[in-house]
Amino acid sequence: MKATIVTLVTAVVLAIQTSSAFGQGTLPTTVFGPPVTATTEITLSNLTTPAPTIPVDMDLALDHTQAAKFAWLEFIALVAPNKASPVRGEPGGPFSSVVGGAKSTYPLVWETYQHRSELFPYYANPAKTPPQPWESTPKYVYKKQPEIPSGVDYTLFNNLDETSQIGQNELSFPNPANAAKPFQVLFEAKGNQWEWNYVNNNQPVPNTKSNPANFDPNTMEIKAAWRPVSSIDPTQLYRYHVANVLFYEGDNTSSVARNGQYALIALHIIHKTKNYPSFVFATFEQVDQYQNQVTHQKTGVYFNTTYNAYSFAVDPNGFSAAAAAPPTANTFTATINPTRMFDLSSPSAWPNGVLYKPPVGAGFYPEPNTNTINTPIAVTQPPTTNNDVANVNKQVTSLMSSLGNEFVWQYYQLKGVQAVPTSDETTKDYYLANIVVESSQAGIQLFRGGLNDDSFLPVPTTRNKFDVTDRGQKYSVGGCMGCHGSAQGLGSDFSFILLIGGNGGFSYPDTLNGSGTVEERVAKAKAKRAGYVRGSIRSSR
Repeated sequence: MKATIVTLVTAVVLAIQTSSAFGQGTLPTTVFGPPVTATTEITLSNLTTPAPTIPVDMDLALDHTQAAKFAWLEFIALVAPNKASPVRGEPGGPFSSVVGGAKSTYPLVWETYQHRSELFPYYANPAKTPPQPWESTPKYVYKKQPEIPSGVDYTLFNNLDETSQIGQNELSFPNPANAAKPFQVLFEAKGNQWEWNYVNNNQPVPNTKSNPANFDPNTMEIKAAWRPVSSIDPTQLYRYHVANVLFYEGDNTSSVARNGQYALIALHIIHKTKNYPSFVFATFEQVDQYQNQVTHQKTGVYFNTTYNAYSFAVDPNGFSAAAAAPPTANTFTATINPTRMFDLSSPSAWPNGVLYKPPVGAGFYPEPNTNTINTPIAVTQPPTTNNDVANVNKQVTSLMSSLGNEFVWQYYQLKGVQAVPTSDETTKDYYLANIVVESSQAGIQLFRGGLNDDSFLPVPTTRNKFDVTDRGQKYSVGGCMGCHGSAQGLGSDFSFILLIGGNGGFSYPDTLNGSGTVEERVAKAKAKRAGYVRGSIRSSR
């Protein structure tokens, strides 16, 4: 009886959201399921149900363990098989039926979400940029369309048109056979049908400080990271989800579309709910990216910066200036807001309440005021995974192991989850990051505060800045929520897709391994970074 009541309540909530918030009844009612409560458990039935659903919400004031279960239930639904074409974004089979490696299941639910260049196809008049029809075959529209050679399938769901981490770094794995041609990581960003519906019904789409966007509950965005199959030992390919994808070669302004096989190495999920209007942020990664769990060898994953150097400074409009006496192990308590005591001369971070000691020198790595252009920098892994998340990972992995040694999703793990804004950097997952999505240590791997309004430097000059507003209260948040909060502050409700694409779409896809000289690539990256902050990429067109 209790289960029936929960199901009924969920159906009513979804019906209200579908009819009143959107003014039409075209959105599916089978995508979202019961909310996560204090008693929610993940069982084998969640893995084998024929059509897994995304939890519609979480109860307020849940502990971090339940938030981790919410994230896993999202993942289970999103990486299940999608319904047969042309339906997009709806489950069509159980999570347990997914196959990895060379025979990987395709497409998955999230893969059929609309790509950013479908949601915001380039349009000469930026006042009106309607998205592609939801159920249409993928059509990617840029200001400068790529060349599409004969035989290239330009309708694949995975369009890997980003080669950098928000214009700051290019990430690669070493290529033992040819050091001059490393295996570069590529990225893509997508939105679900609820985001599509908001964009479609609100033309021109609000995305400025004076006219901010306010997405409806159930809005979700996905960012995925991929590495080429050729960079992986063939005997270990069963540990990866593999897909035929689009990527690009040539110059950014004269790109050439290619097809190839890439392996999924990270999935970043953001989900706006009624109880959590600042979105719930969850990030997953394939377990072998920092250290191969079969060989126990580090992969050597590294990044190249697309900036000269960075420096720390005080933001007078944020919290108070850096304190004369920064916290120490003896004086620090969780009740003190450490963002008030950021020491410019000896920068630090306190992930999960533990003082982080940089691996090199007195500062972060790369260190401040150090020119890092064209210098490979090893990715480091600070202690950002907490026991609550680790315990849920262990429980879910145990369930998945019963599906066989080659069941692909047991080789992916939840890195962490953020749901409640806070200014206290000692809280669990305050510095939420994924090593292959947010790799620069001091900048986006240990993000805190705000963005520089001119350069979008990797370590913002405003580590003390308020960056998230939730129910009228301002916070200085770190991690994924804090970074996306910069988009909220600029009017785009935590969405970088809207921040950029809402001003007329996207100029061109990024090309593999950049283009031109180092100086040319840095100049293009600088223009792109500036575009993120202004809410427009017109300077890079």
